[in-house]
Amino acid sequence: HPDKPNMFNSLGKAQRVRFDRLGELTDLEGAIVQIRRAVDLTSDEHPGKPGMVNTLGIALLTRFERLGKMPDLEDAIAQHRRAVELTPDGHPDKPSLLNTLGDTQRERGFRLATVKDLDVAISTFNKAIALTPDGHPGKSTWLSNLGTAQNTRFVVSGSPEDLEAAIATMIR
Repeated sequence: HPDKPNMFNSLGKAQRVRFDRLGELTDLEGAIVQIRRAVDLTSDEHPGKPGMVNTLGIALLTRFERLGKMPDLEDAIAQHRRAVELTPDGHPDKPSLLNTLGDTQRERGFRLATVKDLDVAISTFNKAIALTPDGHPGKSTWLSNLGTAQNTRFVVSGSPEDLEAAIATMIR
């Protein structure tokens, strides 16, 4: 049935909300299963697929934050990257999807203390910012996240230039 993927996605989102409220890992596990099912049943050409893929990435990141298992973080990054790739250039959701991808990449850079991952995150945030017009309500969030990534790079690298970049971004 054509509505089946949306039903799985809605069920997964509901389970995710229940996890957020009650903290039961079984709810988060169920959410991941249902959202992944929705993603698998939806063609790449469907306009709702990038959102479903992004939702899956967020659920995987949440499980990583809860359990600390790197495969969840790697899968979350892959899902966020896929959501960006499935979204056409010029689509109004692309900057937000790039921001989410950058945040997940920054998390990997922080956890592994790797400048390379942080460079990738910073580049991703810069793409989101470049695609966002001045006055857009999300732009300040993208800038804040870029500054956080630059500050994290400072913590990892110890380079004063990274701290200066973070401060300059935050006051932009």
